[in-house]
Amino acid sequence: MTDAELLAELAGMLDRIDPVPATVRTAAMLAGTFVGARWDWLELSPLAGVAVRGEARMWRCGAGVIEIADRVRGLLTIPVTRAELHSAAGVVAVAVDSVGAFSVRVPTGRMRLVLHRAGEVPLVTGWFR
Repeated sequence: MTDAELLAELAGMLDRIDPVPATVRTAAMLAGTFVGARWDWLELSPLAGVAVRGEARMWRCGAGVIEIADRVRGLLTIPVTRAELHSAAGVVAVAVDSVGAFSVRVPTGRMRLVLHRAGEVPLVTGWFR
């Protein structure tokens, strides 16, 4: 038996005895999408002292403003072809209207925003909450 065959047999046994939870598999697949990806970082800065309702938090970046409350809402100042919200739950497509406004359900845990632009590498925020 070769090392590869032994490892394959052990992996099969572990899958039967203690399968990987779906949420862990989804998070691993999400992390794998970034291997070798090219993007430009989009730095987020918290906006302290901004009048917001309840537990809402405000962030600003070179591409616009983001509010996190019961939903993730924002207004982008740059044109995008596609926007995504990444979290441990997976990737959610974010609809951006003609003036750059968007709103999407808040995922659990930390998240990041990915903005795809025509003919350029995507802009990606760091993980935030």
